Amino acid sequence: MDHKFLNLKSIFGPETLIFRSLSEMTAQSSNELYLCSALQELTQLNVKIDELKLNSFKSILEAETKTEENNQFCIYFKEFKNIIYTFNDKINQLASKAAINIDNIVDANQSLIDNDDLLSNYAPFDMDLNSYENLTNKELPKFKVKKYFKKDFDHIGTLMQDLGPIASNDAKLKIIAAVYNSFKKEMEDDFLEKCAEKMLDDDDYDKKKSMPEQVNNLFKKGKNTKSIEKSDIQEAKNVLLNASSYIDVINSMAEDLVEDFEDIAKELGDMIFQNQSCTMKIDTETDGVKNTEYELNTYSMNQFNIFMKQKSIQISQICNMYMVAFSIKIDNIIEYINQCKDILTQAYESTGSAKYAHIEDPEVDGNTVDPEDVVDSEDEDILAPDDEPTDPETEEELPDETDEPVEEPIEEPETEEVEGEIKDEEIESPPEIDETPSEELKEMAYFFEYELFNLEHVFDQEILKEQMSALLEEENDSPSLSGLSKTSNDNSSKGTDVWRAIVEKLQQLFEKFNDIFVQQSTKKIQYLNKYKSEIDKGDFSGTATYKFYDPQKIEALQVKDLNYDGMKDDLEKGKDEFIAKNYGDIKKIMDSDNISFSQAIKKSVVPAEGEVQVKSGDKDAMFKFCTSTFTGLYNKIKAEKNIIDKAKNNSGRIAQTLKPAEGSNNPNTNIDNESGKKEESKNENVATVDMLYFNEFKDGSNEIKKHLMIYFSVMSQVLSNKMSLANAAFNEFYRALESLTSGKKKEAEGEKKAETPVEDKK
Repeated sequence: MDHKFLNLKSIFGPETLIFRSLSEMTAQSSNELYLCSALQELTQLNVKIDELKLNSFKSILEAETKTEENNQFCIYFKEFKNIIYTFNDKINQLASKAAINIDNIVDANQSLIDNDDLLSNYAPFDMDLNSYENLTNKELPKFKVKKYFKKDFDHIGTLMQDLGPIASNDAKLKIIAAVYNSFKKEMEDDFLEKCAEKMLDDDDYDKKKSMPEQVNNLFKKGKNTKSIEKSDIQEAKNVLLNASSYIDVINSMAEDLVEDFEDIAKELGDMIFQNQSCTMKIDTETDGVKNTEYELNTYSMNQFNIFMKQKSIQISQICNMYMVAFSIKIDNIIEYINQCKDILTQAYESTGSAKYAHIEDPEVDGNTVDPEDVVDSEDEDILAPDDEPTDPETEEELPDETDEPVEEPIEEPETEEVEGEIKDEEIESPPEIDETPSEELKEMAYFFEYELFNLEHVFDQEILKEQMSALLEEENDSPSLSGLSKTSNDNSSKGTDVWRAIVEKLQQLFEKFNDIFVQQSTKKIQYLNKYKSEIDKGDFSGTATYKFYDPQKIEALQVKDLNYDGMKDDLEKGKDEFIAKNYGDIKKIMDSDNISFSQAIKKSVVPAEGEVQVKSGDKDAMFKFCTSTFTGLYNKIKAEKNIIDKAKNNSGRIAQTLKPAEGSNNPNTNIDNESGKKEESKNENVATVDMLYFNEFKDGSNEIKKHLMIYFSVMSQVLSNKMSLANAAFNEFYRALESLTSGKKKEAEGEKKAETPVEDKK
């Protein structure tokens, strides 16, 4: 796989404002990320395909005649057809889950959708919004799998027609060989990159950017701060009212994909009958190409089977690309619908029917009173239950010509100053922080999952190629399959690029996390410490909710030192068993919910789908996390990044030590192709991962390589999620605590006084 597909960014949308006092009006959707779900399904399918390829390869090598080989090809085509049907089931499942998710969002927020007061009573406010497009375009991304599959048959059909009805078997064989060689060259010449370019329908396709990033750019065009107007609220309402149109888009695209892959599966299934009759069927919609069957001899049929097996491998690669692209579009659709719901939520809050946690609504006989009515009322004793005004400075009526409060001279207090109390003139607004870096961190962590998926897949292809090559060396009498063993895994030779991208991306994730902590989080921590006494005295409203992150679960996520001797037994059992041994609680979530490792990590830290009620003690826990625990987490993450770097540099020595014991060749011994003499290379420390894995290990044990692959994959996922979740939890808790400070209250009061009531222009 080309490394150009691996430097990825992500598609998380803006975080919604967490602290609400209207939990009965809103509900969050499922936290499922459809890209992660797609990658999990593709991983399982790819394992089945690799097992099928290897087993088929063994069986064909063991066959003693071309007829027996052809029978083994028939078994392969039957099994691969079933895998395609499984792929179709997974596409339909993604679409069904998305449809249910969208319906749930609409149903849970029907009260907001039906609330006509939003348009007439909302107060102006700003929101950071992503700009979306092409979400209802059923033609983007462009899925043309049948076109790719049929293309070479059109070529064969055209050449066979030119031969005439009495062509010899040798002439037919030459045509099959010529088309196969042309197809092989196309697959070797950046096929997936060209396929992605056509899928995106983009003349400005940037080969330096990743395919998933560019798929995402089809739908999301960046984030900007926008003053929300009546038209924005109406548009958000319309989106939710017509959410079924987005479901139609998802279902329509899924149906088209499934239909195309089903046609291909049927053609592969037909190969069973074609082998029985030794015929090659040409069935195409291309003008000028005759649909017919051509008789072949056993040998020519054998070569056509090899060609068809290569076509199946092409289809498996397209399966990976298309499911990833489809899931990214679903994620963008869900994200956009949630953004529209958030617009309505904040519009509702601005009407005065609901307030943020630190602003209490005055009540009379249990009924909420509009703040404007309270100000205009002559009976001001409703402002407090003790018949006293809530603010002594407002006893005197303000002059009519101004909306600003009269500033009284500040006198020295006669009583002793309370320790930690913030004087009015010392009140400062919360630090102005650009949240873009935090969004970028979420994006990078999100697409990091795709990079790890590619790493594992390409690494498995490298192992598969070596296994096939070893089998081929034992069966030197099967030269017809030598090309098959090589071309079926050509992308695996680019494993160095894949691993380099993973290491670089993990470093980029840490650098982003480090920048956020140094430049932003430290300022927020200082602000919270300054207003600690106010936060201690403050309290949230009884209906306040927030998105719960479990700090203890984040701290429990720890990168393990590479102790190969101690880990070897678990590594031998595979990735799932290694996760179960080291992260048992997360493995239980994986199994019970049938979700990926990363999604299980997130669910362990954020167990609730939406927001939860603030409970007694939550405020103290949030303050402790922000002002103490988070700094410790930062230092721990920094140390764990060093653990992975150390493990990377030690892996070479581990392999060198163990390989001789397993009877493998000295990794530092190379054969000079010209002289045939053995030369000892210098035994130097390896600093780069690509040299480590594919130079030092090239003559080594596949078992050791696989073990180390599992270790780095799991630990990279742990560290990536730990950084993203720790930062998200900090920002979540900070916004809640910030709302209790006088600086935030003063800022909110200033904004409220500056607002101009919006008249209903109906």
